[in-house]
Amino acid sequence: MPNDNVRLAIHAASLLVFIIAVAVLVALDKLQSGDGLTWIVTGAGLITAGLSTTKLIQDRRTGPSDSQ
Repeated sequence: MPNDNVRLAIHAASLLVFIIAVAVLVALDKLQSGDGLTWIVTGAGLITAGLSTTKLIQDRRTGPSDSQ
């Protein structure tokens, strides 16, 4: 990923799509509202952990910069 702004945009878009998907399932009565909240919290945690891991891998591959 080129920079932190792109990473932030991907993070926001992923969370938004996931929250909308859960809201649609709750609205269609395919999922109870309490279970929907559990899915949102779990999904947000997994998305955040995945993007943090991606940042860590990218930082380890590029090595130290001149400012460090």
